[in-house]
Amino acid sequence: MNLFFSRDPGAALVVKKFFELTHGEKVFWAKDYSRSVLEKANISFEDFNSILDGSTEISDLETVTRWIEEIKPDVVFTGTTNVDDFTDRLIWKACQNLGIKTVAILDQPMAIAERFHDLAGKLYPPSYVICPTQAVAEQITGQSIALKDAVVMPNPYLSSLALDVESFIKRRNECRDKLAAHFDCKFETLSVFVSEPERFFQHMDPTYAERVQDEIETFALAKKGLISSRYGQSLLVVKLHPKENIDSYNDVHPHVIKDEFSNYELMAAADIVIGIKSTFLVEAVIFGRYVVSIDLLNHRDLQLFTNKLELSHRVTNFGELIFVLNNFNSSQPTDLASIHKNLGLDSNIKKRWDDFIQSL
Repeated sequence: MNLFFSRDPGAALVVKKFFELTHGEKVFWAKDYSRSVLEKANISFEDFNSILDGSTEISDLETVTRWIEEIKPDVVFTGTTNVDDFTDRLIWKACQNLGIKTVAILDQPMAIAERFHDLAGKLYPPSYVICPTQAVAEQITGQSIALKDAVVMPNPYLSSLALDVESFIKRRNECRDKLAAHFDCKFETLSVFVSEPERFFQHMDPTYAERVQDEIETFALAKKGLISSRYGQSLLVVKLHPKENIDSYNDVHPHVIKDEFSNYELMAAADIVIGIKSTFLVEAVIFGRYVVSIDLLNHRDLQLFTNKLELSHRVTNFGELIFVLNNFNSSQPTDLASIHKNLGLDSNIKKRWDDFIQSL
């Protein structure tokens, strides 16, 4: 029996696709934010919060081990998390002790060291890591994980999303009208700022502070940049992360969305998407949107892989932001086929996954 587990929403989107591609007996266990992703996708799952609620600590290894022993899986597939929860790492360790193979699936190839270590720097390696590109596989070896255990495979969620993009884009006017009605306003250009819970991560791990880019400060720069650019009259909407509370933005911006609209509706409606390093930005690239990631701390190792492919724009200051925004031409057609090809998306992902499963 195959056991699938996810905790974060980005991980859930990818892991659930592999879950759907897998034949035979299987079960999905979800924790925290990933549960709402599976509910919306109508995928049945077991609630891991009934085993351990709240952030899972390294000291919870015994509880996780008992849980694994009761299920008796043949292989365990998980996402990866940052410094705010260690469930994935505990699953890998428990399975290693029990002689069970584990497969970690990277939804975003960034902050890689944090995903495989605890706060003391101890390594927690899975048996295999699914990487979207060969370059990421080579990065994985820097975490003392053998290259042979870093399996290159296109992201199935993004690959399947690419197949569905046209159907969402056909609803663009409908989605824009829905947003206009929601905020009781009219607009020609829609800009979406994708917030991230950076303050939350800093609270969880003070050592993370040097790499934290405050989301409210980043939003203030994005808003100032838009106002100062040729798109100063655009409607700017903030999309909250599931970990965030709307109160964070109540005093700084009136147009905030938590879950009133789906991500796909926002991407279909948007012209410009601005954020830090959210998976939402990568999804927006697949939709052909003009994507800008703001990296105020100039951390090249944490940037989106779409930036490296020159499919999105990375800026580090106000001047660069103005330049990039003023270069956007909303009337210029987007070559979606070329974008999807450059991302290495693969409609034949099912066969590649089947072959990997057979090899375990």
